[in-house]
Amino acid sequence: MVLFLCLVAVSFGIVTSAPAYCRVLPGIILGAFYLYCHVWRRVVVRKDALSALAQGVLFSAYLLYMLLRREAAFFYHALSDLSLAFSGLAGALVGRPIIMSVTYSGIDVVCLFLIAFSVAGLTRRERSALKWLAGLGGILVVWCAYMALWTVLAENSIALGLNRLEPVTGPLDYRLLLFAALLAAYIPAYRGLDARNTWPLVSDRRVRAAAAVWAALCLIACLSSFAPPKAPGWIAGKRVVFWDSGIDFTVPADGRYGLDQVGMFGFLPNYLEAKGYSCDVTDEIGAGVLETADVLVIINPMRTPGREGLDAIWSFVERGGGLLAVGDHTGDRQIRLPLNELLAPAGITFNFDSAMPFQSLWPDAFVTRRSPVFANVSDRQIQAVVGASLEISYKARPLLIGKTGYSDGGDLSNAADGFLGDMRFSRGERVGDLILAAESGHGSGRILAFGDTSFLQNTTLAYSYPLIDNLFAYLASGDTAGGGNADSGRAAAAGQAYAASYIIDAGHMPSFKTDKSGDAADGFIASALRAGMIPYVTRSASLSAAIEAARGLKLVALVEPAAALGAEDLLALREFAENGGAVMLFGTYRSPEATRSLFASFGFSFENLPIGRISPTQDPEMAFWNACPLLYDGRPAAEAPGAESLVEIWGYAVAARRDIGQGAVYAFGDGDFIKNKNLENVETYRKGNINFVGALLRDIAGGAARREGGADSHDGGQ
Repeated sequence: MVLFLCLVAVSFGIVTSAPAYCRVLPGIILGAFYLYCHVWRRVVVRKDALSALAQGVLFSAYLLYMLLRREAAFFYHALSDLSLAFSGLAGALVGRPIIMSVTYSGIDVVCLFLIAFSVAGLTRRERSALKWLAGLGGILVVWCAYMALWTVLAENSIALGLNRLEPVTGPLDYRLLLFAALLAAYIPAYRGLDARNTWPLVSDRRVRAAAAVWAALCLIACLSSFAPPKAPGWIAGKRVVFWDSGIDFTVPADGRYGLDQVGMFGFLPNYLEAKGYSCDVTDEIGAGVLETADVLVIINPMRTPGREGLDAIWSFVERGGGLLAVGDHTGDRQIRLPLNELLAPAGITFNFDSAMPFQSLWPDAFVTRRSPVFANVSDRQIQAVVGASLEISYKARPLLIGKTGYSDGGDLSNAADGFLGDMRFSRGERVGDLILAAESGHGSGRILAFGDTSFLQNTTLAYSYPLIDNLFAYLASGDTAGGGNADSGRAAAAGQAYAASYIIDAGHMPSFKTDKSGDAADGFIASALRAGMIPYVTRSASLSAAIEAARGLKLVALVEPAAALGAEDLLALREFAENGGAVMLFGTYRSPEATRSLFASFGFSFENLPIGRISPTQDPEMAFWNACPLLYDGRPAAEAPGAESLVEIWGYAVAARRDIGQGAVYAFGDGDFIKNKNLENVETYRKGNINFVGALLRDIAGGAARREGGADSHDGGQ
């Protein structure tokens, strides 16, 4: 049973918060050892199936526990409250404030041993309720002692060298100690559980059959719960109302450069309009505005809507409307208090904090609940960065949980920096399982709340569009009288028409990043928005499928892919260009072999001559970060027939174009050319590069040759 407990703990990942791939090898080793030691030597050779029966009951019971933890909101609430209560008790005993939620408290480990003690106790010949209660008390004492020890270890992790264990255990995660302590208590208490001291009824066939049926039913129930949720159906003509309480609804525009000048939320209404929704932005909320609405969106409210507005909102939700309420961290009189007043009937509260991941970004630490909102959405497409954590009542259920992070309390005296705290983990701050998004209901309607606005922002939509598509389809699926128009609203921001789209391939290990650093491609995305194009960063391993799914696709860009494209993808790229599309390729002679092969498939190659970071001779305002000369059909692209030189440095073509069918292929001898550091960063930008890229994208978007997707295709390629 000891080996089996270790195998269960590793398989379910309840002893470490390290990524799943870090548990694969230990799980395989433990599994193979278990099959040999137990299944083969004990069951097959010795014909002893009693322990196998006990282990089957234990496994099925714990599987049911994990199912309830994952699917039943009330059960997760109970676990969270229990974790907070016991961590508070442990903190009171040692005189240090401790606030630990489900993951870091180790309650999953505790429940595993509670089940193990119970199963072993029920199958013993000499059963005793007193012994079981003593075992339960011992488990709780060990649990409290672990929490008290955790705060000492966390405060001295660097001095003790425990930070070196983080690649294996996860940051400040010491649940392996709790597991070891409980295992040490379990071994002497239930050693030698075999036919000599086992309850006689265990050998009864009826008992065995009942246990087998119980295990099978638990297994079927749990396996059925792991079926992926179905994406909500998209319905054209639904009406979305945005309440503008004084936030930024602008879009990237010519003359405003730098990523801090690209606006905030103005592209979202335009994006939804391109998807077939009817969108209005209004600065007043009332029954007349919401009468024909399907979805109401409130982002970072600067004030409350007033009593009349609140009544209109909740009447709208009650009859089937969808409400999306989104805010940022450390709001006070603005954002937080208006949202809390608005969401009081839903049982959702924005905390005065910043939900901080222990590591640089959340994705590897996300826990998403089963919901149509997250159907076919990867963690990296959620694009939550740093926002507020949410407190929810039993009326609401968590949707998105930051498993390994902490709640950094705000500072009301720090008004200059938006009331931010010190952004460091300190004693007494809540650790683990921060709720980042939640869902509640009211009448026939749905309420979704997110503690971060990043995924709705102009340039981020290129990454988060699968989530946006699901989110609005889910909220708009209620039975309301929407679909009409309201005279009190105004049209989508800036009146920009986004008919064309383009794909940036991220499914073949490109060299650009998605972390807002200098190696990201947000500046290129901003240029596309200025040119009236909808950008999609697709993580699909099948580029051909992404091209087929896209609507109004005009451009496919590939930035130094390290994974080779298959024959089907290469054929799809060529056919796309021949039918009037544009393909952009970025790389150098030092790029991976996959990049060089991709260039070669279109006749381009590189000269082994590093030009480096330099401005082209035609336009000194432009710059290349790490350029090299291009060749076409083995000849310098500046003079090769069939190729058109676009940019030259010292007579060498570093950007060139070739026609292919009705479309064209654009080759750049610089894998860093469209990255933020060379195009447009937060505070710096190179206007010459922006103008060059913008003119190129406008020419592609407005070209005579058009490739439109099918009437039913609207997903932008996933």
